[in-house]
Amino acid sequence: MAVFRPTSNNWGIKWSWPQLNFSPVAAVDFGSEQLRIWFGGTVVVDEPSLVAVENRTQRIVGVGVAAAEMRERLSRKVQVVAPIVGGKLIQPDLAFELLRVALSRALKGQFFSPTLVVSLHTLSHPEMITAYTQLLYRLGAKEVIGVAEPLAAAIGAGVPVADVSGGLVAVLGGTVVEAGVVALGSLVQTVSRAEADQQLIQALIQQILSTHDLVIGRETALELLLKLARVNSLNSTRTLWVTGKSARSGAPKEVAIHPVDLTPALQLWVQGVEQMLAQLLREIPPELITDVTTKGVLLAGGMAKLEGLEDYLAKKLNLPVAAVENPSSVVIQGLATICENLDQYKQSLAYEVRE
Repeated sequence: MAVFRPTSNNWGIKWSWPQLNFSPVAAVDFGSEQLRIWFGGTVVVDEPSLVAVENRTQRIVGVGVAAAEMRERLSRKVQVVAPIVGGKLIQPDLAFELLRVALSRALKGQFFSPTLVVSLHTLSHPEMITAYTQLLYRLGAKEVIGVAEPLAAAIGAGVPVADVSGGLVAVLGGTVVEAGVVALGSLVQTVSRAEADQQLIQALIQQILSTHDLVIGRETALELLLKLARVNSLNSTRTLWVTGKSARSGAPKEVAIHPVDLTPALQLWVQGVEQMLAQLLREIPPELITDVTTKGVLLAGGMAKLEGLEDYLAKKLNLPVAAVENPSSVVIQGLATICENLDQYKQSLAYEVRE
C-alpha cells in the first residue's frame, strides 16, 4: 500500500497540506469494465467504465450507464471508449471526465478535499500509476493511497493479511487477470496477464461467427459468457437464444447457443489462468509454500464464479480452490474496509510514501 503525493502545482511549487484532518475518505475501483466508488458506508457508484464521444465534434455525450446504452447502437455518430484497458490509461482526458462526473455524484455536498483509496493493477507501469494518481489530484484529492488489487481482494474477503502465514488470491476480471501471495501486509509474489478477458470475448465472437454464421456484438458475447459458459460443457442441456445478423446475407438471425459452442474459446482462457497460477506456485518462497498449499487459492473478480472453474483448477493444481462471496465487488469492499480503518491499515500494511 502506498500513498502518492502530488508532484507540483502549475507554478512548480511543492504542495503542503495542513495537519488538521477533516478530509472525507472514499474508495475508487476504476477497472477496464466497471467503475465503483464507495463512500459513507456504501457503494454509491457502480457503472461501466465507458465514455461516449461524438465523432464529428469530439464532444462527450455520455458516461457510465448512458455510454453503455449507446455502445453498438450509434457507431456512425458516437464512439464509446474505455479510458483504461489492460491496466493502461489509454485516454487520460476521458478518464478525467468520467471520474469527475462519478466523484462529484459520489461526494455531493462535501466541502473538504477527499482522501482516495484506489485499486492498482500489479502490472501497471510506474508512469501509468503516476499519471493516474496525478489525475486524481487534479480532481481535488487531498491524498491518494494505492492498494494492489490482489491485496484489496484479500482484505475484502476477510483474509488476515497482516499474518505471517501466506495466502494466495487470484483476481479474474476486467481485462487483467492477476494473482498474488499475501503475507505480513504485503504482496510477496505476483503474476499477471493483460487483456485476457478481451481476448476471450473476441474469441467467443469469432467462434459464434464460424460455427453459426452469426455476427454478434460484445454485449451479447458477455451475456453468453455470464449466463451459459461452463468449464465442463459435455453434459449440459442449457440453451440461450441470441439474435444477431447473418454474415453472409446481413439479415437478422436468431440462433440457439449451447455451452459446447463456447468451449474452444473458453478452454484457452481457462488454461491461461491455470498456467499463470502454476507459475506463481513455482515462484513462491519455500517458507510460504506450506501455508499456500494448506489454505489453497481464493478466486475473486467477475470470472471467479465461472461454473466448474473451482473444480478444474483444484484438480490441475492439486490445491483447494474456492471463489469468494460476491467476487465482483470484493475489491471495492476491501478498499472500503481500509477506508473505515485507515490509521490501523497504515500501521499494519506495508506502507510507504511516494513523491
